[in-house]
Amino acid sequence: MTKSILAKVAKVQDWAAKLAGVDDLHSVEKELRQEAEGFAVERTRLLSARPPREDLIAAAERQVDAIAAEWANGNGPQIVAALAGSVDVQPGGEEIRGVVPGDIRNWLPGIVDGSAFIGLVPSIVKARLRDIIAATPYNPGPSMDQRQRMIAELAAKLADVEARHSELVDHARELGITIELLPDVQGRRTRATQAHERWELDQRANESYYRRNPSARPPEPA
Repeated sequence: MTKSILAKVAKVQDWAAKLAGVDDLHSVEKELRQEAEGFAVERTRLLSARPPREDLIAAAERQVDAIAAEWANGNGPQIVAALAGSVDVQPGGEEIRGVVPGDIRNWLPGIVDGSAFIGLVPSIVKARLRDIIAATPYNPGPSMDQRQRMIAELAAKLADVEARHSELVDHARELGITIELLPDVQGRRTRATQAHERWELDQRANESYYRRNPSARPPEPA
């Protein structure tokens, strides 16, 4: 469609018709620009949106279970030892004087950190986290396991729109019609031009060295 409009504008001799063709050209450019902007906004949303609440709750429960299991494995032997008690035997071992009951206080830590709290009451922690996540207002996005695919698909669509818009801009310039490139495309072209200028400057400044050492010559930027 873009090429046909450009061809029409190039061939028309009547200025009124030519101006109408230019209006068509700008209309197509506007549509492409809006499409690119929409893709860019959606990409930003996919990069920053929080996952669905059910995903966060499932992740919280998995992590609480893992922390609780690790904590129990590390502290279980001490808890068992504290509660087990002992048999009181005389120093010679001949007479048993009694049984010393276990006491959980012999194990209790002086400070209960986060891992200990989760390890002791994981069901309470999970229930509270579920309540907090459910009550926290936010606009959820898609699941994280879908993000990479969705962002890649969006990037392909954006690249196609940018290519079509850039083609329109370049051909319009040949007809004497000035249309600005999309900001990201303009930025990439500017950086590419600057990189090539730096490469050319380096080539001129170090030509004799590169002739003596061909392997040291950097490749020309694309």
